[in-house]
Amino acid sequence: MNKIKRAIISVWDKTGVVDLAKFLVANEIEIISTGGTKKTLEKEGVPVSSVSSLTNQQEIMDGRVKTIHPNLFGGILADRSNKNHINDLNLINSKLIDLVIINLYPFIQEGVEKKLKLEKSIEYIDIGGPSMLRASAKNYKNVIPICSPNQYESFMNHFIDNNGLFSDEKRIYYAKTVFELTMKYDYAINQYFVSNEQSNDDILLSNNFSISLNKETTLRYGENPHQESYYYLPEGQKILWDKIQGKKLSYNNYLDMESASSIAYGFDSLCCVIIKHSNPCGFGFGKNNLEAYDNAVSTDPVSYFGGIVAFNSEVG
Repeated sequence: MNKIKRAIISVWDKTGVVDLAKFLVANEIEIISTGGTKKTLEKEGVPVSSVSSLTNQQEIMDGRVKTIHPNLFGGILADRSNKNHINDLNLINSKLIDLVIINLYPFIQEGVEKKLKLEKSIEYIDIGGPSMLRASAKNYKNVIPICSPNQYESFMNHFIDNNGLFSDEKRIYYAKTVFELTMKYDYAINQYFVSNEQSNDDILLSNNFSISLNKETTLRYGENPHQESYYYLPEGQKILWDKIQGKKLSYNNYLDMESASSIAYGFDSLCCVIIKHSNPCGFGFGKNNLEAYDNAVSTDPVSYFGGIVAFNSEVG
């Protein structure tokens, strides 16, 4: 296990990066950085050198090309146990990099959610960032990749507790988070291009279809009490309701909520739907929610107990 001596930092989201950089400097770790990140660190008095000092190349093409260079990627990808790798690194007058701290251009937040046109949204497609993260994750035995501000605190705590050393198990953890991130990132870009190119029918009839979901919450239990269950949502989406009180919901509760709301919103007139164990057991129209509810209960005054109730209008 090698100790960290040199780090590269290039982040879009600057949250927590100054504190992390100061921590690295306090532990005698050299920092190399790029444009905006470098300015942020220098402003806070953090000693930092430019990527161009390693690559001997200035940023070009409005910043599109600044990190893609053999001197930088050689320092990330070099296997410390391979003499040929070290010799090659020396031949190009480069240096080993032990820590890569990068978060990506916010393509989803800027390009997708703001519904930018294609020619503008592509400027938020990160090229160098994912490449450096993937390179460091591939070389996980020698390089630690950090791809989110949420990892900074745990990294520093682990560094302190273990005298700056990271086991293969811990390094693999960081590598896995990188490939999970880049998978979702590329998927979001792919879907954006598909939506710009094809009609909805074309998307539905595609030969290959991938789904990327994030775990939103843990459910009380699955379809049966002995089973575990989780609720997942697509990237960028949030749960559309609030739980006011009561027990944590189960898989069956979520299933019944979906059925109840789907039926209720299928009608224009004010109505109430009651679902019990995936089956509708009450339905009623009314001039107001209370009347609709009473009519729904009257459908089956016994089975409705403990069921899921849904309205297609706001409940005051």
